[in-house]
Amino acid sequence: MILVFVFICLLLNSCSEKVESDHIIHSDAIQNSKACTNLADLFDVEFIPLETLDESLLGRSVGKVVKKNGQFYISCDRKYILVFDHAGKYLFQINKQGGGPGEYTNLSDFDVTEEGDIVVLNSSKIIKYDPSGNMIASFDIDITGFNLSILDKDRMLVCASGEDYLLYAIDTQGHVLSKDLYNKGKTSMGKNIAFNYLPKQGFIYQYEFTNTFMIYDKTRNSFNEQCLIPVEMNVINMSDDKRMRDRHGYDYYEKLPQTRLLGGVSMYSDYLLFSIGSNSDGFSVYIADNVKNNSWIISDKTKSDIGSLSPFVLLNNVNKCISDDCFVTYIAVDQLVEELELGHQFLNEPLTSYFNRIEKPEEENPVLILLKIKK
Repeated sequence: MILVFVFICLLLNSCSEKVESDHIIHSDAIQNSKACTNLADLFDVEFIPLETLDESLLGRSVGKVVKKNGQFYISCDRKYILVFDHAGKYLFQINKQGGGPGEYTNLSDFDVTEEGDIVVLNSSKIIKYDPSGNMIASFDIDITGFNLSILDKDRMLVCASGEDYLLYAIDTQGHVLSKDLYNKGKTSMGKNIAFNYLPKQGFIYQYEFTNTFMIYDKTRNSFNEQCLIPVEMNVINMSDDKRMRDRHGYDYYEKLPQTRLLGGVSMYSDYLLFSIGSNSDGFSVYIADNVKNNSWIISDKTKSDIGSLSPFVLLNNVNKCISDDCFVTYIAVDQLVEELELGHQFLNEPLTSYFNRIEKPEEENPVLILLKIKK
């Protein structure tokens, strides 16, 4: 059962804004959730096969996908970033490993500005490339980071490892503007669950698999703590998590299967996607419209539009994808071809014909899937 929890929690990632309450999602939106019977009833779905060339191979080592400026930026194997246009055509790559000017030894994380500049975090160093992949700036920072998120042209956020605090806001010269979440043990926490900035909602950091989120207030250069969902749903918060770890260890949710946890959060515009549940009762995936106070539940009973693949397989990689106009995920071509061999069809005939022509699906780049809520 713990494997189910890990799977669901890894399937999502990021969200929202400061509001005048102790939670972000309105209570009635969750309480009145509608069952999603077919994904096509909820989403407009677009499939984008990524062009497979010798210089554009991704394999199974995708690290992060950013959709911005009509292009897809995809990190691979913590070494390079491949750029594709909206149709999936390969454009160029950033592969600057080394110790010289404009080079990095390890691609810890990256993000893309509104102007199309690509910003790479290499532990204690930040390198900025123009929209064509040429280095335009490089500077050191006084902390060791493993997550990066662009706020605006003047500021960015870094999630740190082994430092006094976990969250740092810095300017484009590497100077610290603010910091939060005092890290008493100065331990390396690994990649967190949600770490992203979206234009309408602001920046959000989720503490582990809890209902506690740190939201960055750009006007004050400070962090505010909030709950994502109504506290009456009894999802564990940051204080509960620390107490449970002290008492039962880091795997307390396995020892106490009724503990209700919150999976990572993904978001675009006013829509949020997240999972809630426990190992004893199972998990439900919610999609909420935070303006109209509507929400839907995706479960094993929801029908998928990709052959017989379950909705959870379809959504499995949402946590690695960031976009401000749709949910993005991806899936391996050999999984899709296997569905065709079983006699299942896709949403449109051209896509079916495309995959039927592939001779070695295991060698193809993955297919991006864009999911946009129907109006």
